Amino acid sequence: MHMCALLLCCLSGIAQGVYGRDSCQLMVKSIPDSVYQAGDVVIGGLFPVHVKEPQPDWEYRSKKVNASCEIFHQRAYRWLQAMIFAVEEINNNTDFLPNFRLGYLAADTCLAESTTLSAAMAMVTGQEVYLANSQCGSVPAVPVIVGDSRTSASVIVANTLGVFDIPMVSYFASCGCLSDKRRYPLFFRTMTSDAAEARAMAELLRLMGWTWVGLVSADDDFGRFGIQMLMDALRGTDVCVAYYEIIPKDYTKTTMQRIVETIQKSTARVVVAFLTDLDAKILFEEVVEQNVTDKQWIGNDAWATYSSIAVPRNLPSFAGTIAFALRRADIPGLGPFLTRLNPSLSSSDPFLKELWETLFGCSLSAGLGRKLCSGSEAIGIGQSVYADVSQLRTTYNVYKAVYAIAHAIKEMLACEPGKGPFLEGQCPDVKKLQPVQIAHYLRHVNFTTPLNEWINFDQNGDPPASYDIINWHVTAQGVGEFVTVGQFMSSQVSGGQFYLDMDRVVWGGGSKHRIPVSVCSSPCPPGTRKAVQKGRPVCCFDCLPCADGEISNKTGSLECIRCPERFWSNSNHTVCIPQQVDFLSYSDTMGIVLSTVSAVGAALTAATFATFLHYRHTPLGVYGRDSCQLMVKSIPDSVYQAGDVVIGGLFPVHVKAPQPDWEYRREKVNASCEIFNQRAYRWLQAMIFAVEEINNNTDFLPNFRLGYLAADTCLAESTTLSAAMAMVTGQEVYLANSQCGSVPAVPVIVGDSRTSASVIVANTLGVFDIPMVSYFASCGCLSDKRRYPLFFRTMTSDAAEARAMAELLHLMGWTWVGLVSADDDFGRFGIQMLMDALRGTDVCVAYYEIIPKDYPKITMQRIVKSIQKSTAKVVVTFLIDPDAKALFDEVVEQNVTDKQWIANDAWATYSSISVSRNLPSLAGTIGFALRRADIPGLGPFLTRLNPSLSSSDPFLKELWETLFGCSLGAGLGRKLCSGSEAIEIGQSVYADVSQLRTTYNVYKAVYAIAHAIKEMLACEPGKGPFLEGQCPDVHKLQPLQIAHYLRHVNFTTPLKEWINFDQNGDPPASYDIVNWHVTAQGVGEFVTVGQFMSSQVSGGQFYLDMDRVVWGGGNGHRIPVSVCSSPCPPGTRKAVQKGRPVCCFDCLPCADGEISNKTGSLECIRCPERFWSNSNHTVCIPQQVDFLSYSDTMGIVLSTVSAVGAALTAATFATFLQYRHTPLVRANNSEVSFMLLVSLKLCFLCALAFIGQPAAWSCMLRHSLFGISFVLCISCLLSRTVVVLVAFRSTLPGENLMRYVGPAQQRLGISICTLVQVLICALWLSLAPPQPAERDTVDSWGPKIILECSTGSVVGFSLVLGYIGLLACLCLLLAFLARKLPDNFNEAKLITFSMLIFCAVWVAFVPAYISSPGKYTVAVEIFAILASSYGLLFCIFAPKCFIIFLRPEKNTKKHLMAR
Repeated sequence: MHMCALLLCCLSGIAQGVYGRDSCQLMVKSIPDSVYQAGDVVIGGLFPVHVKEPQPDWEYRSKKVNASCEIFHQRAYRWLQAMIFAVEEINNNTDFLPNFRLGYLAADTCLAESTTLSAAMAMVTGQEVYLANSQCGSVPAVPVIVGDSRTSASVIVANTLGVFDIPMVSYFASCGCLSDKRRYPLFFRTMTSDAAEARAMAELLRLMGWTWVGLVSADDDFGRFGIQMLMDALRGTDVCVAYYEIIPKDYTKTTMQRIVETIQKSTARVVVAFLTDLDAKILFEEVVEQNVTDKQWIGNDAWATYSSIAVPRNLPSFAGTIAFALRRADIPGLGPFLTRLNPSLSSSDPFLKELWETLFGCSLSAGLGRKLCSGSEAIGIGQSVYADVSQLRTTYNVYKAVYAIAHAIKEMLACEPGKGPFLEGQCPDVKKLQPVQIAHYLRHVNFTTPLNEWINFDQNGDPPASYDIINWHVTAQGVGEFVTVGQFMSSQVSGGQFYLDMDRVVWGGGSKHRIPVSVCSSPCPPGTRKAVQKGRPVCCFDCLPCADGEISNKTGSLECIRCPERFWSNSNHTVCIPQQVDFLSYSDTMGIVLSTVSAVGAALTAATFATFLHYRHTPLGVYGRDSCQLMVKSIPDSVYQAGDVVIGGLFPVHVKAPQPDWEYRREKVNASCEIFNQRAYRWLQAMIFAVEEINNNTDFLPNFRLGYLAADTCLAESTTLSAAMAMVTGQEVYLANSQCGSVPAVPVIVGDSRTSASVIVANTLGVFDIPMVSYFASCGCLSDKRRYPLFFRTMTSDAAEARAMAELLHLMGWTWVGLVSADDDFGRFGIQMLMDALRGTDVCVAYYEIIPKDYPKITMQRIVKSIQKSTAKVVVTFLIDPDAKALFDEVVEQNVTDKQWIANDAWATYSSISVSRNLPSLAGTIGFALRRADIPGLGPFLTRLNPSLSSSDPFLKELWETLFGCSLGAGLGRKLCSGSEAIEIGQSVYADVSQLRTTYNVYKAVYAIAHAIKEMLACEPGKGPFLEGQCPDVHKLQPLQIAHYLRHVNFTTPLKEWINFDQNGDPPASYDIVNWHVTAQGVGEFVTVGQFMSSQVSGGQFYLDMDRVVWGGGNGHRIPVSVCSSPCPPGTRKAVQKGRPVCCFDCLPCADGEISNKTGSLECIRCPERFWSNSNHTVCIPQQVDFLSYSDTMGIVLSTVSAVGAALTAATFATFLQYRHTPLVRANNSEVSFMLLVSLKLCFLCALAFIGQPAAWSCMLRHSLFGISFVLCISCLLSRTVVVLVAFRSTLPGENLMRYVGPAQQRLGISICTLVQVLICALWLSLAPPQPAERDTVDSWGPKIILECSTGSVVGFSLVLGYIGLLACLCLLLAFLARKLPDNFNEAKLITFSMLIFCAVWVAFVPAYISSPGKYTVAVEIFAILASSYGLLFCIFAPKCFIIFLRPEKNTKKHLMAR
């Protein structure tokens, strides 16, 4: 179906004929396969009732109407019916949702993402064909959906419906990815997350000791994320993955066969499967067909209890399966509900017909070739997958999902208007329910199901997780049975609680009650250690016995432990025992025998000496019949010249060795090597040139001549070793016995060019103490002097080149690179050293490909496709020239032109690769080449050759024929060479002297040997380096002697380059950085653009002239970008993507209060105390310190009001002082009035103590001054009220109550009342005084530091306020009683009114004080002080001042006494 068919076309005029112009039309009624019931709220449901969707018409030539899905899924139809059952159960419970009915709309998804999304969109748009425009965009018909069953579809639907804020509650989508609330904020589920299941599986593998397992997953988000989480859970454990296979969704037969063959052939006995039920069914059909019965299967919850798989046919392969299943439940009434169905009663259900025909194998329609259903058939509980209620797991999840939604709606209905969770306390309108509203209530559901299970959703929308551990048993009747043998309860803190009843478990693979063993290698016993097998996981290892003197005393030891001094290992290498003190004594039997034999030998020697002395003049034959014979003359392809010392040379003049006869039926004589290598032949000639140059210099080695024996290695280890052994054994066919085992014919060898061959030759010749000086073997492994003590080289080690390459990658910011190496020691060790050099940097490896030595076409194509498809733009290579040539032939053929190649020295200047055909792909290559040199005289020396003049050179004929394309022999089908052709400098690879790099290494190697010999010749007898000061005999030179002098050579070549060997036999290292340019003529040119000088201390000095570099991949002078993820800008941090290298990351913004101030930050930095992040999270800025200061507008206003109040009080005081003798002032006890005015002034002034930054003195002053001032004020009012009340209540004759309320008594009463407050304040200040305090708070502008005064003691503060309140209430009560006394003299009304204002202000103060933030808390307190003070001032004194100033006629005794 097309999504456009689901959209409402709200454009005027589209339904003009029905509703008029103002309407819109739903183009297609999109849910033909659905079950519907109306209700106040309709719950949507997505169920895979069929498992194969109809194929769309991609040509769009016709409208496809109601295309049917295929393959009915009984289990999913049971889920659909469970939803209907739950809805009806809720509707029938009138106490649950009174006067409210739930409806449902359940649709078929066909187990496909497209149909799932179509059904979901159709649900939320509604089913009305026509709508008025006013209704477009209104409340969705379905505000919440139960579904989907699959992760892939749930991801798509959640992403789509999330735009419209429509929540989903899934019952079976378990992928951990759906717990990401940033991406899926409205996704909930009653299905537990795969993260918990992955932890459970990892725990099972660990407990059972299964360290070698296979993985199988579905080709969807569920399978991929599930396996990824399992791998994350296994990280850091000993478990390794033998293989990982993915089941494709089209289930092609050949692919399924290949996958099962992989499972069958693997040595991993345990297979973990993250599959949906359908994927599992298809896989297991192939497993049974191939009769795979020796595996232990570990199942996930999707198929753990799938009865369609556990059929008798499958049990031989799957009996004993261990699976993690959802908790089982028995839902009362569901069985009868499922079996109630009948086609004659439920015509509205489009699925019922197909269910009936599937269950009973009949047809409800005539003419389909099957028997007709009678309609009277009955569904029996447990007789089909649909009616099986014994394993209600996913079904129970559906049930819980409906109840979760119902409980959310129940909470909505209980909402009280004005107290709702939405804007202004609104409650949702359930009749027009917005999806966001139901999502809000779903987040907070917390209920118990009718089955007494507690349900809620955590912050990720996930339920509490728990699993039953299911074991597949076979009953006596041969039927599969799901037996619960354990439980796993997930925990976010500890990972989970795992319980397994081992006695009840029946294991798979035929193991029964014996736990299967699934390991790549058996644990190493004590006395051995693990040695990981190259190229295999760490679980695959060999068990190597500990060396003598070392032990391992536990199983699976990684290393052997060296025994302490004077201890040694026992025979089993498990215990260190004291060493036996042993020496040969004269008392031993062996000592006696040997001393006797020694004495007899000495006697015989003396007799022989006497005999020879007596017959010393007689002749004696020297050579007799006893001699030894060299069986084969082994170096047919070699160039030889005699000398006092003959230097051997190994050169790959050919690059393909002859194939040996592995049947050994005949001797293969002089089999020729193939493919002539001009470059290597130039190296051979350079050795000859150096020897002749040295011999011609009579001052260098006077009266001494060097010889040479240079042989062809054919670029193969076997021929290289054969040639080397032939050199050291010599070429004489017969030798006298006296000469057997004497000095080798060749005591030192220049070679080999390859690491692999050098390793073999060095190992072999090392037994005979013969040194080698290699000119091209660069592997760092050869620097190991313990293994190769006699190996030297003029070629720098790959370790330096690896450091140079790592430095280049780092400088250019290339953090995502591909690696390619040769399948030999050179390539593997080179890449290993590069990885070591990259360790700790930001560079990650996108892929690592190895070039096989036979260069098969299919493999080369696959490698180049991997290079081409990768997002890594930079490719680093460690290849020799033939490997590089084979690779780039395929690169050019596949037209890969967007890569930046990094070349190692072996092919960085190889002109056979930099041909015009290759330049579109390789132009811009950056290579590390050996230092170039110009060797004077070498060019003419190379071009001197002619076949007619050099008949002893077996290679010259082939060189000549290769250079000139002719033949020196008749009958070969080519023109004959005249012999007069001339080799010219620079016109061939052989005669190219513009890039003498490796050639120069050969030249230096010969000179190093010559300088060693020179030092020998200069040795003075008695001062030599050997025993008793001996010097070597150069004519009988021992290899060890020349090795000694080689270690100490220190000379300058004729080209003025200083040469020596370090402790590892390596020379000083330096490289030219070469860039491949293309000239105007389209020819490749090697341009030196930089240099790298290696240093053991600093790693190397790197220089690159960026202006001269032309970059590869078509970038020109723009540096290529090769990163997996772009650097994170400041304000963000890296978050590594799961299952990918650390270079692949997302950039997450820093949290509030954290910053990152540089690009590519790994973590955000928490701002220090009293600081906060700015809006960009790049800088920590000081937090705003907030207090009520005198500079604030509010502070200025309040201080002004306080000062005005104090001034008015002072003015009133002055007025009363001025008119103190008037009746009005005297009538009310002027002394008390003055005290009242003083206290009011203190009340006004104490407000100023609340303004400003809190300090210890101000905190104590403000509260104590406030408390005492107001108590003094109210005490004065109380005193005056009592006086008035007593004066006018004394009505009986003779009563003289006024004597008790005289001025002295008033002063005493006021003092006592005030003294009580003073004592309270004194105790408060002495025991727990108020102190300055800081309080952190956050508002819309960020966090603030609120400076305030803490109360110190809540009790003290409460007593102060309580005492003020007590006096105020008493004063108010007494004034109220005296309010009707004579007006002219009575102040009771004024006091009553002032006390009412006072109490009203302070009652209002409490909520305002509590709810005010920050400095406004203090402002509220000041306002209350000022308001109450002004109230007292104006209510008490304003009327009197009015009389004094404006009505002086009333300020008389007569007026005051009048009634």
